[in-house]
Parts: sequence; structure tokens; C-alpha cells
Amino acid sequence: MPKENSVTDQTKNNLKLLFPDYILEEQSNFDCNEELVNICKTIESKYENFAQNPKKNEKTSIKTIGGYQTKTSKPFLEFDVQDGISEIDVSILKRLKNEILNPAIHRYIKELNLNFNNLDLITNSWFVKYNKNSFQELHTHGTTIFTQVYFVKIPKELKFIGSQPKRYEGTLIISNAKQDWDGTRMEYIKPEEGKLIMFPAHYPHYTLPIISNDERIVIIQDVHLKRI
Repeated sequence: MPKENSVTDQTKNNLKLLFPDYILEEQSNFDCNEELVNICKTIESKYENFAQNPKKNEKTSIKTIGGYQTKTSKPFLEFDVQDGISEIDVSILKRLKNEILNPAIHRYIKELNLNFNNLDLITNSWFVKYNKNSFQELHTHGTTIFTQVYFVKIPKELKFIGSQPKRYEGTLIISNAKQDWDGTRMEYIKPEEGKLIMFPAHYPHYTLPIISNDERIVIIQDVHLKRI
């Protein structure tokens, strides 16, 4: 049965200035995070790992170091029974997309008064599991216009890395592409289950390593423009 999220430090819904752009940071009330974890683990058992791994000796542009990232061209949120998950699992993925992720896209666009004229929005999605010593290297998402990160699971007790109070393990860090008087500015996003982040995908970002014996699982959805 779906259980209510247990979040010790819930994020208030917040649209704040991110350098010259805006970042959407809000706490969702999605009630199937445990089920999402099980779906991710089912897919992990069936599909090749696309992350960089010490056991591999191949070149890849994937910035996930350790952990797991699905090697498939099909968007994760569009998986169905033919991909090895149940009908209930399919319905949960659709709920996450239709109740949490897609409405946030439309709110973000509306609040920022963005006008794409005769352009359609299309999305692509995947999930990443980080375990001990895994992390994400600095990267952008190419021609993507927006990126969404949904935190499904995080370590029970987040440990600090270094002396910076905001540097929790698994923290998402978004960097300004240009320097100003204060050097290269960074926005620290503390991992919290059920938290949704949305920001312009051209900003370089990365994830601090997991240092505890636990997991951090996120679902990512990229938003692209497709000309009609």
C-alpha cells in the first residue's frame, strides 16, 4: 500500500532566482515513493548498467560514476508491461508524470511568462541510483531547455562532506556558467524524498558523492522543444 513520504526537513514550495534565471524547488505530496524504488530496482535487474564502472574498460560520455543508470533509449516514465514491469507499476509512473512532473513544467512556464509560440514540448526520462562512493560529474544537458530532478530515495541520515554546511552527501550543485565579482556562484540543493527541482538545463551541475552505506535514487526528466 502507498505510504506517505517521511521527510524530516521539508522544502517549502519556492520559485527563486537562479543567477539570471529561475529554479523551481518544491516538496511534492506523491504517495508512492516506495513503489518507485521497487520499480527502479526491477528495471535495474533487467537492463544493462550505463554508468561508468571500474569493472568496465570502455569509453562513454555518461557522467554517472558508479551506481546505476539504465542503458535504454526508451524514456523511463513510458515503460510498460512489455518492458518488464506490472500494470500497477505502469500506472504509478504515469501518475508521477501526470500529477507531479508535467504540471510543474506548465507552472514554471506560466510563472516566468515564457512563450514558445508554435513549438511543442517533448520529454525524455531516466533514473539514476547512487550507492556508496558514486556521484555525478559536472555536466549540462546539451540542447535540453529544462531539466527536472525528482528525489525518490535518499540516505536516512545525510552526512556532511567538508566544512561547507550545505555540502551534504548526494547534494545537487548547480553552477553559474559565468563568473561575477563573487567568482563562480553555486546553488546547493539538499536531497529530500519527494522534492522536485526544475532549472534551465544549460547550467553546469553535478552531484556530491554518497559516503554512507545507503542509496540515493532520482528520476530525471528533460524537456525539449519540437517544432510543429
